[in-house]
Amino acid sequence: MSVIKLKGIEKNYEKNIKVLKNINLTFEQGTFNSIIGQSGSGKSTLLNIIGTLDKPTKGSLYFDDKLVDYNDIKSLEKIRNEKIGFVFQFHYLLPEFSVLDNVLLPVKIKENKVTKEKREETIKLLNLVGVKEKLDKKPNQLSGGQMQRVAIARALINHPKVILADEPTGNLDSDTTEKIYELMRNICYELKTTFIIITHDKKIAEKADRIVEIKDGKIELDIDNK
Repeated sequence: MSVIKLKGIEKNYEKNIKVLKNINLTFEQGTFNSIIGQSGSGKSTLLNIIGTLDKPTKGSLYFDDKLVDYNDIKSLEKIRNEKIGFVFQFHYLLPEFSVLDNVLLPVKIKENKVTKEKREETIKLLNLVGVKEKLDKKPNQLSGGQMQRVAIARALINHPKVILADEPTGNLDSDTTEKIYELMRNICYELKTTFIIITHDKKIAEKADRIVEIKDGKIELDIDNK
């Protein structure tokens, strides 16, 4: 079952600079996908369009076969908060909040409150990503890998169908990078969450179910790697 479809996506900037050119892609539920490409190839722009953080110049984006309306601000906010989880190269944890409260932030935004059940669910999620014993700690008391695990938990807390990750291990050493990717793969298969990950590391990309390479704004390769 497809969760995301991109049809004829193009993106132009000032002076008619074409960043994306006629992108057609479908992502299935519960798959682990990597997007690779050189700097400036358009891969981050593509991820931002999928995440509704940027609007295409031309083309259509579908979530669950429903056309995304970029002019409907409330609808876009609902998609971002309920259907998509974001993990970036920098974790963006709030330094004054504990690990537990950082993960619960999307819940507070969505529900305006945190129930006892949701707090217990969050603790289970922190256990899943391997940092349950750090739930009362502040971000500055964690290692880089631990902070990224917390960021992954935060992205998952509202049960999104899709996790979008832009160079999520770019600041981590090779051993920690491998552990984070193993964690994300396990979550993908256990929770049936679709992962779309941008990475410059071909060794990591090759471990995905699918590899999409972007070159000069076009799809250069689209390989089923299962």
